[in-house]
Amino acid sequence: MEFFLHITPLLAVCFYFASGALYIQYVIPGQKSRPQLARGFCFYGWVFHLLFLVFARVFSSEIGPEFRFVILSFPGTLSAITVVALGLFLLFEKRYRLTALGAFLAPLGMAFMLFSSVMFHISRTAKPLGGVNVLLVSHWISVVIALVLFVQAFAVGIAIIVEESQLKKRRFTLVQQKLPPLNFLDELHAKLLIGGFVFMFLGVLGGFLVIKQQGIPFSQSDPRLWWSFLTLLVYLVAIGARSVRGWRGKRAAWLAVFGFCLLMVSLFSANLSGGTFHVY
Repeated sequence: MEFFLHITPLLAVCFYFASGALYIQYVIPGQKSRPQLARGFCFYGWVFHLLFLVFARVFSSEIGPEFRFVILSFPGTLSAITVVALGLFLLFEKRYRLTALGAFLAPLGMAFMLFSSVMFHISRTAKPLGGVNVLLVSHWISVVIALVLFVQAFAVGIAIIVEESQLKKRRFTLVQQKLPPLNFLDELHAKLLIGGFVFMFLGVLGGFLVIKQQGIPFSQSDPRLWWSFLTLLVYLVAIGARSVRGWRGKRAAWLAVFGFCLLMVSLFSANLSGGTFHVY
């Protein structure tokens, strides 16, 4: 089992790296594009990533029943986010001409895979919150769905920024051939932001219920709480700016990118610093 826990993330990272390089080559003008090969590498990386989650789950169960819910750990959460986000990308890539988004999603998936596998091997003996129940799992699922939608909104936002910049510079070849229409990306971006905000709000609300249920003291020093509130506020401003002020394109995309950066700071800093009762 130890062998599979080492080889599956290594293969996933290699396939993600190759896929990301080919996707980046795809969006660069004048370069020979191999979107089918990039898609294939991304799919194999996704498969090995999924296998890593399965083997981690089986390995943790063999250690003892208290480790059965290793997916609720921080490395497990990162892996779940990556698997779902890239799975949805692979599912809808060809249908909606989203191939160019692979240049952002595949490298991000590689980084998440690499970090989560390293963290798993370092902290796999750390026990998750006691008394895992439906409420805690629902809270975790809401947060993961929100993060998946925000990851995709980040990729779409970057694509909007690139495409609008190209249009203003009158470089139409790259825009027309490699990226979906700007209006489509803008509408997709809005839906992803709204969906992510709703699920993140439900996740935060569920988190408060979990804290109350499990008798965890509400600590004002827990950075994850305040980072979560700040992130929600930024995304709320981004959604409000679109609805009330009519912001579209780059301005709304930059706000969402800023919100995603805050989200990553919230996710990584609190868990790595140890100043939080969150284990995911």
